[in-house]
Amino acid sequence: MTRARATASPDAMASAAPEETPAPTPEPRRGWREPHYVPVRVAVERLARRIDFPVVLPRDRLAGIRSYRGWLADPRHLDWRRRGGRMVGSLRLVSRRNDLWIYYGYASPDGCGGRDTAVPTKVLGEPALLWTYDRSSLLVWPVRPHGHTGTYGLSGSFEGFKLLRLARAMELALREAPPRDSGC
Repeated sequence: MTRARATASPDAMASAAPEETPAPTPEPRRGWREPHYVPVRVAVERLARRIDFPVVLPRDRLAGIRSYRGWLADPRHLDWRRRGGRMVGSLRLVSRRNDLWIYYGYASPDGCGGRDTAVPTKVLGEPALLWTYDRSSLLVWPVRPHGHTGTYGLSGSFEGFKLLRLARAMELALREAPPRDSGC
């Protein structure tokens, strides 16, 4: 049994050859801001539509945040959920040097110690608890006399006294903000 060789004409081979496609050009390298981050304004608007608490940002020049220019929000850490019949939320803001978590409606040390490891303090007369770690701090206010959770919280790569200044600024803004209608 012999096989017959099939030969194609050169014209047929040329027309059957796949077209050459140029090599894809690599995408230009993106900065630290893309694609994971969104403008702070976008994150605040998104969170404000979904929770039952006013979403205000703390601003204090001496604490290091005069404005949020140069800051971005991490949408992977934009969170809202129902807790105790109300919608609560949090967001994470980042800059090249710092990060700041802001909690609205519910704040807790999240397993990093209870009341016995915190420093009791006050935010504009409201009882508060401050936890300090190696390179970060957590502030929760107002807290009940024997609890360790609060309605609002700030945490991030700030020293404790800076979080206190930011919390005072945030509390003043909260007092001026119109109350949110929870739809009840």
